[in-house]
Amino acid sequence: AISLDPNDTDACQDRAGVYITTKNYSKAIQECNRLIALDPKDWKNFELRARVYEVSNSPEKAIADCSKVVELTGKSIVAYLHRGQLFDRLHQYQKAIDDYTAVTKLNTAEGDAFRYRGDSYFNLGKFDKAVEDYSAAISLDRNGKIESYARRSEAYKKLGKMDLALLDQQKFAQSKRRKL
Repeated sequence: AISLDPNDTDACQDRAGVYITTKNYSKAIQECNRLIALDPKDWKNFELRARVYEVSNSPEKAIADCSKVVELTGKSIVAYLHRGQLFDRLHQYQKAIDDYTAVTKLNTAEGDAFRYRGDSYFNLGKFDKAVEDYSAAISLDRNGKIESYARRSEAYKKLGKMDLALLDQQKFAQSKRRKL
């Protein structure tokens, strides 16, 4: 398809995907750069390149591309979550919190954002805020409840609330058994 139409963006994106799958990251980045040169306003190409940078261990470059997606769309929940996770990996927890907070403002029912933000608060030692976010995640995210119970239990322990920690450990165990 690309030999017939070198500007076929769908085919070029697919080829970049194949390069990612085969771990040929330099070729994937070249393909993404070509796509971005063809259409510098297409946020999907920046999002794709951010994924390549992330798996090729270039988190700062991935963050820059996620920022470009946010700039171009103004509302990409996926880009905010992705960038927040990258900030978390770099131990830039306040920046991660800012991105997760942006997600919660765009979609108040996004359980992952609350759980991830809870993790960032936990890492900063703000255990009360972590408990609040884990509680929100539990009420919103059916799939993430198991993890959120376990994480909230750890935050309760840090706060010295052992009775609540034990309750969450029990809920975690019950949820885990149900899921099996």
